[in-house]
Amino acid sequence: MAYGTYGTVQHGRSERDTEAVQRERKIVYGLAVAALVFGVVGITVQAQHAQREAEAQGLATIPTSGDEIDQAATNPATVQAIKSTKGTSVFGAESDGADAFFHISGEYERQSGKQIGEGFYRYQHIAQMHKPTTIKLIDTVSELLNTDTADENGCTPTWTVSGPDGIGGTTSMDVTADSAVVMFKQVGWHKLKVSVCTTAGTTETLSTTVMSRYVRREIRTLADSDREDFFNALQTVYKVSQTDGEAIYGSKFRSIETLVAKHLKGAASKECDHWHDDAGIMTHHIAFTLEMEQALQSINPSAAIPYWDYTSDAYIYNDWKHSEIFRDDWFGVANPGNDDHVIDRGIWAYTEVAKNRAGSDSPRNPYGLLRSPWNTNPVAYITRHNYVLGQKDGGWTMPDCSDFETGFDQTKLSMITNKLNGQLHGPVHIMIGG
Repeated sequence: MAYGTYGTVQHGRSERDTEAVQRERKIVYGLAVAALVFGVVGITVQAQHAQREAEAQGLATIPTSGDEIDQAATNPATVQAIKSTKGTSVFGAESDGADAFFHISGEYERQSGKQIGEGFYRYQHIAQMHKPTTIKLIDTVSELLNTDTADENGCTPTWTVSGPDGIGGTTSMDVTADSAVVMFKQVGWHKLKVSVCTTAGTTETLSTTVMSRYVRREIRTLADSDREDFFNALQTVYKVSQTDGEAIYGSKFRSIETLVAKHLKGAASKECDHWHDDAGIMTHHIAFTLEMEQALQSINPSAAIPYWDYTSDAYIYNDWKHSEIFRDDWFGVANPGNDDHVIDRGIWAYTEVAKNRAGSDSPRNPYGLLRSPWNTNPVAYITRHNYVLGQKDGGWTMPDCSDFETGFDQTKLSMITNKLNGQLHGPVHIMIGG
């Protein structure tokens, strides 16, 4: 068994494979080949459409890489003509589009020494939304700059950034001779240019593209200020009603009551659990997480939902309840000692569980609380308890890396989704009692 890029697992054919399994694999491989063919056709059509759009706007040509074709197809107005600069610049390559001349980093990247995505994404340069990003020319380029304004051949470098709307979308924080600190405020491609004077007496323009994205990080790796911003926004989601929240923060706001009611309608139906069974965990929950994240961003545009890597807790602690995420100023105690198991200290102390409002068709428990119908807990506050009918952790253990390996080792999508919920997601809910 070998692990490929992006964590995919490649399997050799086993001599023990039945004819049915071999036949099924041929079908899967055939579908994969068909998907690849149609994908290539789709990219070609997309590129042709982008070229027509570019020509209609008077652009001489457009970028031809896959990433830039995507941008051209979605918003060709942002694609600027690539000048066919013949010959070699003083920097040893054609200056326009020279991605390698730039180094881009934020505070997180400089502290960790790792770039966003660690090379797994297709973008050459990625910047985090709403965070100061330093864009610096590499040393071999800086050494060839003439920034002496007293010299007739010298000048101060001029930096320009255009966003997905074609006119900007960024706030310049600071500009020096060989670098600029920029705050990206739009998701998508940004065109970056810097005009420089060289020691050879020439004036040249270097350019590259930067993809600006929200970045989700493990909650313990967040800077204190970013983690505090996240919890403050989350508290607002819990404390402000849907009507008031929309009036204050706009249409993307979602109150916790709205979100829980929506989750119950999908997951607590008498028919079946649409949000967890089969492919539900891969579709509904991904979209639902994005919906909640956008609610947080309506309150604080810089917010992104962090994730909890509980495999590290499974490795570090004998008892997962000692995890740092259960600090009073984070998510609160894992197993409250009072009789009702109510979180009774910290920022979530005595947080109320909403009742289903009149006229709503969302499921609720026998006490009218927004809980599953089979959850007969009458306590109107958030509770946690790691015992189920007297059995610690409900008989489960915190999933670890080997459990993820088992999930990815499956050869059928149905089994992968089964492992995602039944082995990696659902048990954690049972263990923390909520």
